[in-house]
Amino acid sequence: MNIINTQQRDLSVAAYYTRLKGLWEEQSSYLQIPACTCGATKSLVVEREKEIIHQFLMGLYGRFDMVTSQILNTDPLSALACAYGLVSQEERQQQVSAVKGNNLPEGAAFITSKTVNKSSGSRNMIRNRDVSKLF
Repeated sequence: MNIINTQQRDLSVAAYYTRLKGLWEEQSSYLQIPACTCGATKSLVVEREKEIIHQFLMGLYGRFDMVTSQILNTDPLSALACAYGLVSQEERQQQVSAVKGNNLPEGAAFITSKTVNKSSGSRNMIRNRDVSKLF
């Protein structure tokens, strides 16, 4: 499997991250950065970290564009664990919003029907009726 072509598609953020992490570990086993005393190794490691973060972020669904932009605009660039945490948090918030959003039309209809009854002058009639039959 090619790291560059890896995308989230129908995977959760955790499953997508796990898949990429396995590919990164495989890649690092045969592309090891040589050790030196001049400090060049440190800059290579930093660049490799940035590359990994970019690979993770660029393969995400479009619905994560806002959090991806926020992460990419941090200076210095967030660590991979931090980026993963922020994207996971965004995924959870979107899931909660989706659940709340699915209940909204039903609640909105309830509010509308109640408002219609109040505005049509049938307020006194509702008091005299069995409320359980209305909803």
